[in-house]
Amino acid sequence: MILKAIIIFFAMVVVDFFYGRYTIATAERKAVPASAWAGGIILINCVVVCEYITSHWLIPVAAVGSMVGTYLSIKTKKQDATVVEPR
Repeated sequence: MILKAIIIFFAMVVVDFFYGRYTIATAERKAVPASAWAGGIILINCVVVCEYITSHWLIPVAAVGSMVGTYLSIKTKKQDATVVEPR
């Protein structure tokens, strides 16, 4: 159960990192990157959902992983934004 919780935590970190990048790419109207991020979201999220359906105690673990993934996605994008290219 502990190993499954760790796997779900990190899988949700990845899913929500992808989701943050998907949202950014969509806002920037970048169709190809947005669609690639969307595909990754679906692939990983399907596996995660199938796993935590077997034990509802894993849902809070997934939620915390989701929070961490979104935080990392936005935090790393802010670092990317510090390098501004002239237009």
